[in-house]
Amino acid sequence: MLNNIPLKTGISQDKYVSIALAYSSDILNTKIHEDIKDVGVVEVDMLEIRGTDINIKQAFNSVDLILRKKFLTITIDCSPLDISRVESLCSDILVRVQSKQNQLIEITGNETNVLRAKALILEKQKENLYPKEWIPQASSCVLVPVVQNSVEYMKIANAFLSTLNATIVIIERIQNKFLYDDYQKTKEKLKKRGIEPNEKELFHGTRETLPELIYNGIEGFDLRFANAGLWGTGTYFAEKSCYSHDYKHVRNNKTYQMLLATVILGDCVKMPATEKTKLMKVPPEKPKKKSQFAVERYDSVSGT
Repeated sequence: MLNNIPLKTGISQDKYVSIALAYSSDILNTKIHEDIKDVGVVEVDMLEIRGTDINIKQAFNSVDLILRKKFLTITIDCSPLDISRVESLCSDILVRVQSKQNQLIEITGNETNVLRAKALILEKQKENLYPKEWIPQASSCVLVPVVQNSVEYMKIANAFLSTLNATIVIIERIQNKFLYDDYQKTKEKLKKRGIEPNEKELFHGTRETLPELIYNGIEGFDLRFANAGLWGTGTYFAEKSCYSHDYKHVRNNKTYQMLLATVILGDCVKMPATEKTKLMKVPPEKPKKKSQFAVERYDSVSGT
């Protein structure tokens, strides 16, 4: 930190004084440059400040105050932003950004500036949270027609037509920010338990239920309205579109509609269908040796 005793002083012919200060960290030096530029100092070097006798005393006092302020170091996960993007965001804030392992970064500087940098990064993370295919939207949920023959379109079309002989009328992308945010939170909860999200793209038919009631809301697939099936009460999805076709929603113009959803399976257990599984309300408990908790259930159930 600052050595309060000047290492050297001198008066030149133009009555300017220079002092050398002993202090540590490039951040502090940058901060000094910024905070004393308005007190009449002519020039600031790495370890030397030159100016008039009166003004240099003001600068010295300012430096002393700067270095006595509380400095802070925090580590945050900057994903999905890369380190170069973070450095660019923080370029106008007097902090040091260092890359650590994976997507972790370390921010060091004055407490106020560090918190400013953190808030800015969190804001940009939220802006960059949504898939790159999404377009700007004015409302929380919009339907966007997917461009025919685009990579996104062909991926969905190929999955749909691989097991079903049908003609695709339109593919629409559901952009529901609320449901997407909730989806990301669920993934984070699983990761904290040490469980991989295990994401799958699966088909779902809604039968008489209007699909919009599912995708244009804050609940999405609501288990409170789920029916019982071979594995009890729950929301059922299928890897093959031909299976979900049996549960298709019939539209007024005699076309059909089904959903393709990205589903978090988490720790999924495979079970044969029995009379007992039909009575299930929740997935079964994990064996004690597979859990760190007194009671922990599987996240989902699969079967054929």
